[in-house]
Amino acid sequence: MAGRRAPATSTLGTMHNGLGDRSKLAAMLCQPRGSSNGYRLCAALVAAIAVVLSMGCMRDPLDPRGNLARRLVSALEPAERQAQGREAYGRAQMRSERVRPGMSVTAVEKVMGAFIAVEARGEVDDEFRLPRRKLIEGFLCSVMPSALRNRWLFGYDEGGVEFVGFALEFERDDPEKGKWTLQRVDRKPNDDCEE
Repeated sequence: MAGRRAPATSTLGTMHNGLGDRSKLAAMLCQPRGSSNGYRLCAALVAAIAVVLSMGCMRDPLDPRGNLARRLVSALEPAERQAQGREAYGRAQMRSERVRPGMSVTAVEKVMGAFIAVEARGEVDDEFRLPRRKLIEGFLCSVMPSALRNRWLFGYDEGGVEFVGFALEFERDDPEKGKWTLQRVDRKPNDDCEE
């Protein structure tokens, strides 16, 4: 039947990234040109592109590559205090043996056991709508002595006593868009977290 479009299939579903119903989008973009096979191929391509776009739009800004574990916590502040405790620092000290110069920030976070703490609240099942924070055990603060250098200080903070045990020093070539690269592990840092 020339001039008729193939019926939209219900398996394409609805997208949540502003493109609307994929079957309607396919019908708008894929005009039938004599063969229903051509329309089906075009519609399948439009659907595949829409799925890829929707996946790209749903990236987690705290973990764009999806490498980090998620942990449900009752509240973020106690989880942060626990991550800055003496036991957490001990685990961080052991993990620091596996970091190497030249590693990216993402690789260092993974080796150091970074995770996303998600505050569980009632019946909300959408993780992105809940309070969340990226935590690394033993991480106290980040100190930036210049636009090209950044130091992550690790230690513990218990009972008003702060101890800085080691620092991871990152550098970059360009202050505007350069990627941070680990330069060294400083086992005897002299700097403290700024208040």
